[in-house]
Amino acid sequence: MLLDANDQVFVLSCTQAADFPVSLGAPQAAFGGGTHDGVLVKLNASLTSLVWSTFFGGSGADAVFGGEMFANGDLAFLVVRRALTSQFRPGAYQLLFQGGEADALRVRSTRPVPP
Repeated sequence: MLLDANDQVFVLSCTQAADFPVSLGAPQAAFGGGTHDGVLVKLNASLTSLVWSTFFGGSGADAVFGGEMFANGDLAFLVVRRALTSQFRPGAYQLLFQGGEADALRVRSTRPVPP
């Protein structure tokens, strides 16, 4: 979990629920497939309401762990995935699944999470 400057809480995890509550305009509004997808969730400081949430996953089993919040609103997090395909940007260190049980990657979202 992470706290932003307003003490709002970010939960980085995974779900098996295709009907997990996501925000209107979420970067990934639908479950990607596999046994589970990663989720990014932002809750208000009193933990009484959902501020923002999205799936993060592809066709395999995906989970989101640990992260870092930057002053400009960027969010970096670690993803572990078991997918043969990924949506990597050109210039990424490795563009393809490397085999084995799973791959891990660090993602930095330059699209600030809504306040």
